[in-house]
Amino acid sequence: MGLPYGSTSDHPGRMEDELWQTLEPALPLVYVAELDRAGTIRYISEVVRDWTGHAPEEFIADGQLWYTCIHPGDVGRVRAAEQRYFDTKEQLDLEYRLIGPDGEPRWVWERNTIVRDGDGQPLCTHGTVVDLSRFGARALSETIIDGHAALVLRHNFLTGLPTRHVLPEHLKLALARAKRSGHAVALLDIDMDRFRGVNDAVGHAVGDLVLMHVARRIAGAIDPGDLLVYSGGDEFLLLLCDLPDATAEEAVERISQRIDLALSGPFEAAGQQLHLRASIGYAIGPQDGEDADTLHNAAHAAVTAAKRAGRGLWRRYQPDAAQALRRRSVDYRLRRAIEQDEVIAYYQPIVELPSGRMVAAEALVRWQLESGEVLGAGEVVPPAEESSLILDLDVHMLRLVCAQARAWRDQGRELKTHVNVSSRLVRWRGFQRAVLQAIDEAGIEPSDLVLELTETNEALVDDGVDALLELRQLGIELTLDDFGAGYSSLARLRMVPVSSVKLDRQLLLAAAGEMPPEMRVGPASATPEAGQAVVSALLRLGDTVGVEVVVEGVETAEVRDLMVQLGATGAQGYFFGRPQPPEKFLAELDARER
Repeated sequence: MGLPYGSTSDHPGRMEDELWQTLEPALPLVYVAELDRAGTIRYISEVVRDWTGHAPEEFIADGQLWYTCIHPGDVGRVRAAEQRYFDTKEQLDLEYRLIGPDGEPRWVWERNTIVRDGDGQPLCTHGTVVDLSRFGARALSETIIDGHAALVLRHNFLTGLPTRHVLPEHLKLALARAKRSGHAVALLDIDMDRFRGVNDAVGHAVGDLVLMHVARRIAGAIDPGDLLVYSGGDEFLLLLCDLPDATAEEAVERISQRIDLALSGPFEAAGQQLHLRASIGYAIGPQDGEDADTLHNAAHAAVTAAKRAGRGLWRRYQPDAAQALRRRSVDYRLRRAIEQDEVIAYYQPIVELPSGRMVAAEALVRWQLESGEVLGAGEVVPPAEESSLILDLDVHMLRLVCAQARAWRDQGRELKTHVNVSSRLVRWRGFQRAVLQAIDEAGIEPSDLVLELTETNEALVDDGVDALLELRQLGIELTLDDFGAGYSSLARLRMVPVSSVKLDRQLLLAAAGEMPPEMRVGPASATPEAGQAVVSALLRLGDTVGVEVVVEGVETAEVRDLMVQLGATGAQGYFFGRPQPPEKFLAELDARER
């Protein structure tokens, strides 16, 4: 190693020591940890001594010491966030309080990233913890939203811009002035397009550097006195005040063009040239919103519309953008619901025919609203599938179901528990780990769990099959749901190691003569006899290849009797029980057994 910068041969290391003495208190805490549930620390920087009163060696020796330094009110939230991070391998990003050696709390921001080898396999995790108290951080309230505390930070330390917490007050005052003067106010939501790809390409540290340059370019494109706010992630908000009402939209168009031009040049990062664009959605008040929240939400809806229109565009809020606004609102509320355990599981019995004995239960997702209303799967799964929430939802349901299976096992009830998994989860690299961890945490046997896959699941034709095969070999059962609804049912039986299939409800309707006339087009549904022949053939097929067949949608005693007559041995439907919360489900089970 050469001489430290600024040192001489006469006094080696002196400048280096002075430099570090100056820099160390201002630097973030840096750590490297094993990628395990305990977060075993390999390295932690010396600044931790000043923050906590403990030496780095103490944290390396005792992995639980860190949690004793976290404010008691935040420990549970931090552990829950770390658990989600371990399950999903998404970046950990949250604020919490550390208790210093003087007993005083300081707000910190922790962010970490997984280090992978050349084959993409995880090696360890490294992260930084930033002392937010240096930036005047204090709690706005005790409310925790999306895993983050409501902090008051007048300026963001990454971009140097005011934070979103200063916006409501400024926006409220600007709207009040506009109403008195007859002028207009414009709020622009500036959202960088596909910025996550930048982080994936050059890493989050370099991505942060790029974001700093983005902020500087936008700030250089606006007029003095306009309020530019860093909203978080890759999003900025720009407030334009006292605009002449007749020309407000033209003014916004001009500033949008200037921002687009400022961002058009390449960004140099990690030896690469990155080309970035931004989508801009804007709303003009008081026309598009007479209060701060309404105008802010309108700008959000407008930027969503801009992104859907092709990205790199700008759009004004339109009344029909309310649907996009509701979509964004649902995504946000659903994420909170998952984190706060408001997404729950109802259970529906699967029975043995002809005895009617319950042999399994299928978990069906429900959303318990604060009002007491319970939303069904049709209102939960689609918005989750359209966003990144489907992985969170699937992992959450896996945990719920495995915990419930353990509770039933402890009560002496031998019930297999079914849970649906999405194609996105099956294709996800952490799929097997998430399933096995849920089983391990609950302390159940792999054979207690049955994963349900829709027959049209596109993950059943690629690497997802390999993952399913490994889980099957460990004893986890697989079932093919909606069998007969797709176009390659027999191919699925050939490729996927399932132990059972569930016949699509339409087949049952055809066999019972209950299919609407307009749907009786093909020969397999033209008459009840034709429908029964199809069901009988599928039942015989299942028996021949050693796959249990369950008929779904049994709602009457007549249909139950018909299925018994055709040779069905498993059934599910409202006739045997509707989906119920666990306690009501057990009450019906006990009543059935009595």
